[in-house]
Amino acid sequence: MVTCGLLRTLLCLWISFETEAQTEVPSRRLEPAFSLGAARHEHASSSLSHWRPQGNAVVSKNKIRLASALQDQRGAIWAADPLTFPNWQAEASLQITGRGRVGADGLAFWFTERPGGQGPVYGVEDRWNGLGVFFDSFDNDRKNKNPIVLIVGNDGSMEYDHQNDGMNQTLDSCYRDFRNRLYPINVNVVYYKSTLEVMVSMGNSPQPDDVQLCARVENMILPKQGYFGFSAATGDIADDHDILSFIVHSLYEPGQQPLEHEVTEPENDAQGAPDDQRAMPEVELASADLKHIFEGQSKIQAEIKNLGRRIDLLVEEQRKQVDIAAQVLGQTTGDVKADGGLRLQEMMKYQQQLINNVDEVKTMMTQLSQDVHAGRPESGNPYEAMQHLTQMRDHLEGVRRDVGNLNQRQHEQPMRCPEHPPLPSCLNTSLFLGFVVLQTLILFGYFAYR
Repeated sequence: MVTCGLLRTLLCLWISFETEAQTEVPSRRLEPAFSLGAARHEHASSSLSHWRPQGNAVVSKNKIRLASALQDQRGAIWAADPLTFPNWQAEASLQITGRGRVGADGLAFWFTERPGGQGPVYGVEDRWNGLGVFFDSFDNDRKNKNPIVLIVGNDGSMEYDHQNDGMNQTLDSCYRDFRNRLYPINVNVVYYKSTLEVMVSMGNSPQPDDVQLCARVENMILPKQGYFGFSAATGDIADDHDILSFIVHSLYEPGQQPLEHEVTEPENDAQGAPDDQRAMPEVELASADLKHIFEGQSKIQAEIKNLGRRIDLLVEEQRKQVDIAAQVLGQTTGDVKADGGLRLQEMMKYQQQLINNVDEVKTMMTQLSQDVHAGRPESGNPYEAMQHLTQMRDHLEGVRRDVGNLNQRQHEQPMRCPEHPPLPSCLNTSLFLGFVVLQTLILFGYFAYR
């Protein structure tokens, strides 16, 4: 059986390798008229001659800010000309930043039959015909699933369910914490032979190709020609929503050549250039110490959440024990042993002190988790952050020692409830028998003389 299983595994691996080797790699050609951001590609258009800003969108030298960190902002930018190629690839570099732990509302990438006007769906009107890739920051349905990336298709007849974050309308989705990342978020959208793939990076690396598969939708029918667009909106909570670059390629089958005046892009666009032109646009990075702290925060946050759940369970258990012990102590009267009562009071005092220490650590962890989630590089000196982490570690070490001492004491001197004093006897045997005999005589006399 083991040999058969091993052979089956090897056969599956061989088939997967053969399938991967035979996978078609389409040829592609750069489309400068639909691209933005000269810092990412030397042939990309750095002007807005082929784009139309709308609403609160602000264009600067290095980025396009769709919506600023102000309340009730709506901005968009749409391509002036439609894309007529059946297969295409779009690469975008995005940045969403805000001061709070929670952001809103989000950013959207569009490929629709016509440019949309201003409306409620991330700044664009509803009932679009085409594709929407939504970077939703705010948790409208309160199910703790945000931030999330949603793939939503529409034929022009569906109204987007914004209150439920479109969860019943999405074709596919993935969770990505795209707010306040150290590096911009890279998004790669590929539409090839009616199959849509969306790949998104984690924002932890400056490499543009460091993306992971987020969503895949097969048999996706899009308009034969459509307009690219980006939009963003804010509500009572606001973030900055920026586009740093946008590169579009038309895709062709491996055996199909573009037109004679079109040149297929080489594998490395920046080959021979002194610097890697495919790198991200230049962004101002923090100091080396702060960068080191920021990169470690993503790992620390996961540990904090896990530790927070354990501390909640520990606090709840300790409070239950304290309540039970308090009830027993309050109900016990009479001849209670002094040694047992004092030991019980000491145990209750010790447990209450432990609960206070745990609550203090939880408060510190909550504050640290908010700083981690907000990713605030402007939150002070990096050495102060390191001191804060050291202080939290010392408190956690103290809690660990307290819990260990409590467990050891419970094993060495198990806590027992004080014994109830014996109930006093109100009636002895002789008196009871005399009362019974007297009652019997009275009954006989009553029936005899009645």
